[in-house]
Amino acid sequence: GSGLLLLSRLPLRDPVFERYRLAGLPQRIHHGDYWGGKGFVMARIGTDAGFVTVLDTHLHAQYTDDPVDEYRAMRAAQVIQLAAAVSARREPVVALGDFNLRSGNPDHAVLIGLTGFRHAALALDHPQDTVLEPSPYRGQGHAGGERIDDAFTRTGERADAEPRQLERVFDETFAIAGETGTYSDHAGLRLVAEVVPQAPRTLPTVTPET
Repeated sequence: GSGLLLLSRLPLRDPVFERYRLAGLPQRIHHGDYWGGKGFVMARIGTDAGFVTVLDTHLHAQYTDDPVDEYRAMRAAQVIQLAAAVSARREPVVALGDFNLRSGNPDHAVLIGLTGFRHAALALDHPQDTVLEPSPYRGQGHAGGERIDDAFTRTGERADAEPRQLERVFDETFAIAGETGTYSDHAGLRLVAEVVPQAPRTLPTVTPET
């Protein structure tokens, strides 16, 4: 399966999983993205300030540098498919996951432009790497850390999900049978967002530049 999971103390309503239509190449078994069944999961959570849509996703990995990345078009198609689903949501949105996008590159700008997402790490001026080096679970040839896991929020018509705090978690190392281990090859992120009622407003629109 996709490996995506949502857990909530409040009831999850209207859950939906949508597999990406373009999600890798089946013959590239060593890359695994196609066989991982990548997509996104969404559900609505009821709060005192109204419903919030929570989205979790994992976009196609980037195996080479930007100029020669053969999967860049697939990742762009995944962004478009995700944005189309988000555009139908009238309530605030919180989007989390391994986006495999680097801040400042065109793919990242298209995600922001199509969805109206607010980048929590930049809004709070607290960007942190989520892929750390050295790591016991990453191969040779990786130089330094990077942030490709992210958290975003988007306003709704009658409420907003405003980021208040974003911290890296599950980044410690420990011993497993005498070997150095970690929880994952990526660190986690913990986002605190506040759902704030507001006067009715229109949702973000797509710019010509996007």
